[in-house]
Amino acid sequence: MQSKNPGKKIDKIEFKKNKYNVTIGTKEIVVSENVFTDFMLYVGKTMSDKEISSLEKEAKLDSFYSYSLNLVASRLYTRKQVNDKLIKRGASKLQAKTILDKLVSQGLINDEEYAKEYLDGPAKTHLMGKKAIERELRLKGISKEIIDRLLISNNDEQDKAYQYMANINKKLRNTPNRLKKSKAMYLLESHGFTHEIALNALSQLESTDEDNEKELLIKEFEKAKLRYQRKLEGRQLKEKITRYLLTKGYDYESIRCLMED
Repeated sequence: MQSKNPGKKIDKIEFKKNKYNVTIGTKEIVVSENVFTDFMLYVGKTMSDKEISSLEKEAKLDSFYSYSLNLVASRLYTRKQVNDKLIKRGASKLQAKTILDKLVSQGLINDEEYAKEYLDGPAKTHLMGKKAIERELRLKGISKEIIDRLLISNNDEQDKAYQYMANINKKLRNTPNRLKKSKAMYLLESHGFTHEIALNALSQLESTDEDNEKELLIKEFEKAKLRYQRKLEGRQLKEKITRYLLTKGYDYESIRCLMED
């Protein structure tokens, strides 16, 4: 009859960098003080294969937990963000869920608090529209229920769009009037404002004065001429410059007059 496996003894225990290095045969398992105490480890203790496997799993889980604690101690994270980092670090889905449930129960992860901080921070600083805020929060794992409960009112949204128009006016100060409205609309909608709110905000759009637009046209004309005259001349050069200036938003009549001069 085959004798029962007597198990393996702990050969050595070293304490390094606040961790215990436990040597069992050819294995070296690094454990925290909590795991060391829970398993009542000491040199000479005999452990079965099952106990050693359990120790390894608990050590790994505790290592992932310590990593997560360091994350949430530095700044706010959503549940999804910590989950993604744990999976990337090698944790299984079950290990990640176990750790995340623990962090949530301890109040160290709170998606609603994260969303509130985001609304009062980046969203307010960058004058983000509701659609952009919702998009960013969903990417970070915030539930639709939390987002719907916290998002700002339509009145605040319109005020924010008017404020953002000040940034757009600066950005488009050298843009021809012919393209200004469409570009401003694109910027408003891509920043998360609805079509209706963006339309209302366009009332704050500032026009480029005629003299300034003419100066800008001349600069663009000189730049295009310098670029294309190396390879083209005559009618081909004229057509190439005209097409270039049209794509920049200048009207055909102004271009034609400049070319004739």
